[in-house]
Amino acid sequence: MTIATGTRTTPRQLYSWNPTLGLWQPTASNHKSEWENGVICDLFKPNAMGVSRWVGYEELRRYYAKLNPDNPERALALFGGPGGNGSNFFTRPASAAAEFIIESRPSHCRGESRFNGLSSSIAPSNQSIPRAVRNAISAQNCAFTGKHDTTMVVDHKDGRHNSCSEDIDDFQPLTQAINKLKATHCGRCISSGQRFDARQLGYNIGWIHGDGNYNGSCTGCYWYDIHYFRSHLVLPANHEP
Repeated sequence: MTIATGTRTTPRQLYSWNPTLGLWQPTASNHKSEWENGVICDLFKPNAMGVSRWVGYEELRRYYAKLNPDNPERALALFGGPGGNGSNFFTRPASAAAEFIIESRPSHCRGESRFNGLSSSIAPSNQSIPRAVRNAISAQNCAFTGKHDTTMVVDHKDGRHNSCSEDIDDFQPLTQAINKLKATHCGRCISSGQRFDARQLGYNIGWIHGDGNYNGSCTGCYWYDIHYFRSHLVLPANHEP
């Protein structure tokens, strides 16, 4: 497997995003086994925002058995399949899968699993948010729901950010659930070059600057700055406060 040298990495810098191939690849500091890296990069294939398709236990088991024909039954404990006594790949903190947020369905067993975003902000070594900014943003209500809860996330407005910022205007408060939703839409934009259309949420316009094609800037997209987007909507002439 090719060793990646890009700059967009997972939290522990085990994987780097290759925009040319549209894949996460092991970095030079990644010393995980071939099967573990293979499951991440070749089987789940999460997008640039760390969101993957659903993968079932049987598919995981077959993939492991293909790479480890001498001990195929070990997959039972590794992936928590039917009758298994564990699920080390998904729950062990040192596992490669710990780079991503894990979701399972049904929730009480490992029937199917997927990645739904990176487990924390991308590349903390160069993406750290200043404490003052983090404290100020996290104290605010969610820009989407208007409510505050214990899962508040300091979201970097630019879904393609790859550098540190100390400007509070570059961040917005979101709940963890809404941050995951935004990550899904940003991942689709990164993969397709098509920006999110706010008309999907019932607004009468899709963007306040630009159009549906990504042309080097997220400005004008609903998810880029929710408060700014809403504040620039035009009220009808007969509107009464």
